[in-house]
Amino acid sequence: AEALKSASSYFVCSMSVIAADFCECVTQGSALTKILNVMRQRFISCGIQDALIDAAFSGIILLAGGREIQMVNQFLLGNLSAVEKLSAREREILFVVHCFQTMLLVVKGREQRNELSSVAPKMMLLALELLAPHYQKKDSIGSGILLHRLDMGTQCILHLIKMNDVLSLNNQDVSLILCQVNALLSQSQKHQDEFQCDTAANVKTFTLCCTLVSSLLKHHPKQLYGCASVLFCVLSTLWKHAMHGMHHQQVDILASQKRYELTRVFEALSIHKQVFKKHVVGLLLILIDALEKGVSPSIKQSLMPSAFSLIDMCSKYELRQLNILMSPNGRPFFSTIFEAYQKLQYKGQF
Repeated sequence: AEALKSASSYFVCSMSVIAADFCECVTQGSALTKILNVMRQRFISCGIQDALIDAAFSGIILLAGGREIQMVNQFLLGNLSAVEKLSAREREILFVVHCFQTMLLVVKGREQRNELSSVAPKMMLLALELLAPHYQKKDSIGSGILLHRLDMGTQCILHLIKMNDVLSLNNQDVSLILCQVNALLSQSQKHQDEFQCDTAANVKTFTLCCTLVSSLLKHHPKQLYGCASVLFCVLSTLWKHAMHGMHHQQVDILASQKRYELTRVFEALSIHKQVFKKHVVGLLLILIDALEKGVSPSIKQSLMPSAFSLIDMCSKYELRQLNILMSPNGRPFFSTIFEAYQKLQYKGQF
């Protein structure tokens, strides 16, 4: 059996280096289906992709026409609809999303990309399903399979966010992505609270979520204008997630990485401060409330870049509103932060 698997892999891998005129014959009809079956069986059994088979698949798809791309789409979605068990469905979705993402990167022709565009909404939903929180079992948290699933789903969504010619996102699509990000963060935060520390899996999840939000701010700001409340719900969750462990005396390396990623998100947000500035007050109140509960100087210092980015978005009106809403005990904390911000502003850093 292993010899047959190796032989199949070798045959598939050889497809990417043979003559182009023969490769055109391979992409037609049942031959392409057989190659896809070899890929699928290898992927389903191992749970991860094979670099050589990926190269072969890319080489064949590069020469494929619109009809062949349509055939691949039907093969991928047809096999998925026949799967009933949840565990088998997850592996099948991984395979489908991986193949679709490979085609996104390889296919250049207008006819071929139109075929990808026809299934792009379904593929985005499948990629979002990979981001669905699955933390039922403690031993699965932080596992390589979990992180691989999150990474693959995120990368596919990031490509779709950037490729307007394949999928034009509307307000509803953007809201759906943000809601899934928020659900994933909430589950990650529960795991974080349970273990009383940051783990590599939590930081990886946090980083992927920050990347998605930053990409939406860069490529689809107008759609975000229409769902600002959902966006700031996600930003609040990110903010609280980044503040985890503020009672610790030392700055944890993993926690510092999260705060760095969040600062990048707030910097991307500040470009649109004329639209979002009225929502920033709530984020600053979260920070002030956390500072009131107690925080070491080193932790406070690590939060300052994010706080300065938020303050920079505020006009005099938002600052007055913040002064009214914050508690009397919180005012000294904010005054210290604001004075430090003004010094940097005077030096030209803000």
